[in-house]
Amino acid sequence: MAEKLVSGDRCTARAACRHFGLNRSTYAYRAKEADAWEAKLKGALRRKSNEHPELGYAKITRLLKQVCCCVIASITVTDGKMH
Repeated sequence: MAEKLVSGDRCTARAACRHFGLNRSTYAYRAKEADAWEAKLKGALRRKSNEHPELGYAKITRLLKQVCCCVIASITVTDGKMH
């Protein structure tokens, strides 16, 4: 609501915040976008959850950890270097 007033040049952000009882920091807050790693992890959780609807969150997490360890181990062996 305050943004409409400010973008319509009806008043300043400070005046709109004062009118609605908002802190200016709250008005200026912009949520951060999820990073790529987090998006991939959420996608993997959803896929495993759809593949195994009978499993709960804890078991799916264990399954993903096992898969990740296998991937890391294969990369390390293939690369021939310890990271």
